[in-house]
Amino acid sequence: MIRIAMFGLLLVTSSGMAADLTTVFGLQLGSNFDIPECSKQGITYQKPLAGSCQGAFSTSDSEGSYDGAVRVERAVVIFAEGEQPAIVVGNLLATTLDGNLVSIEFPTAGPVAAPFVMDALREKLGRESKAEKYQLTNRLGISTEHLSAQWNLNSVHVSYMELLPGARVGRVEIDNPSGLVHRRSKEVHPKDQGTKL
Repeated sequence: MIRIAMFGLLLVTSSGMAADLTTVFGLQLGSNFDIPECSKQGITYQKPLAGSCQGAFSTSDSEGSYDGAVRVERAVVIFAEGEQPAIVVGNLLATTLDGNLVSIEFPTAGPVAAPFVMDALREKLGRESKAEKYQLTNRLGISTEHLSAQWNLNSVHVSYMELLPGARVGRVEIDNPSGLVHRRSKEVHPKDQGTKL
């Protein structure tokens, strides 16, 4: 029963048909990002009565920034009480380029949720293009093995990590082609950080 509920949260269906791969939780990658702004009480965004709303990811994001001639904005997506997708822990983060939604990412509940997250992603996207195990070592020196997976499709690229380093959550990143180019341009690789003693 839990698996069926999880699938329904990621898959947006219409008349029983599987949704477009670029539609996630009712948000359409590549389309104008026009969900309403969340109301605020002091500095805290309030949950909407129904559906979802958006708020600035940080104070610096409230005006957006520019990457060359492209306006880049990031926003948190907050769901109404009882409408938060079960595989999302916390808020969903959306990235837009010139007002069009290009990337969505959200935290997951870590290793305990991995089977449900993988089932939901496979149900929507099919078999993953790549899956591999990786090791993380905690402060006590204990190493644990975790799963990462990717789906490389024409219209969407999805990356999943069961557990982030130094955290208790995992993460799903969903990009259309423009979003993937933008994300990769912002990634910092160990070789770019220089040698630290």
